Amino acid sequence: MEHNGNAAKFSQTFLDAVKAERNHRYELASNAYAKEAGGLRQKNDLEHSALCFLLAGRCKLQGKKNAREEFEKAASIYLEIAKGIRNSSPMNSRMAYRCAARCFLRAELYDKAQDAQSSADSIKDVREAEGEIKQPIMVVDDSKVVTLKLKKYVTQFGFREITVCNGGKEALENFNKLVSNGQLPIVLLDMVMPDMAGNEVAANMLKIRPETTIALITAESKDSDAVREALANGVGYFLQKPFHYGEIEELLETILYEEKFT
Repeated sequence: MEHNGNAAKFSQTFLDAVKAERNHRYELASNAYAKEAGGLRQKNDLEHSALCFLLAGRCKLQGKKNAREEFEKAASIYLEIAKGIRNSSPMNSRMAYRCAARCFLRAELYDKAQDAQSSADSIKDVREAEGEIKQPIMVVDDSKVVTLKLKKYVTQFGFREITVCNGGKEALENFNKLVSNGQLPIVLLDMVMPDMAGNEVAANMLKIRPETTIALITAESKDSDAVREALANGVGYFLQKPFHYGEIEELLETILYEEKFT
């Protein structure tokens, strides 16, 4: 997730955390993000507090530590947000419930995750007129059947600037072009491709722009070593094949909701 653009919203503690994370000092970064999250929580800045707890959890994972506490705290805040705006802004409430569900899953609190997801699913037909989404998105998969399906889905969701790549090297070339033009795409990335593994592609993208939002969409299990490695190294999202439009819609809603506060 891109957090540098709004770094001014945070204190020096947050900037220190970002610096520590970039220098691979993950324990220091996690502690600083958690401290920032607590301060923001006291100021009732719930969205940014949840984000900082997520960043703290990510750093713990990168440092090979258990991050259950941080993800549970983030989930609890997202639940509070969702409940508070359910009547006034049902669309955002649904997305906040889904964020809570994802965080509870990361904390391995499966019953709570199911409850949060059920609450999200109970909010029906609330999508506002989206219009066109200006942010670019990349679809990377060696299967043309999959890329055609994903392109159809992201177009249906509202994206218009869509780059389709059928291999890892092609994806990196196009990613560099977009970044050179001042654009940072969301990346939907396959794991297994003939020319370059997805986790290698992700690592290269994150090296160029650490805040890049990447979602793995793969037939591999989330418990596979390659997927675990990618998630621990900064990939933010995972969806297992086969998928349907509702799952892509939920994934993109969650990404865009979380990016509003990063």
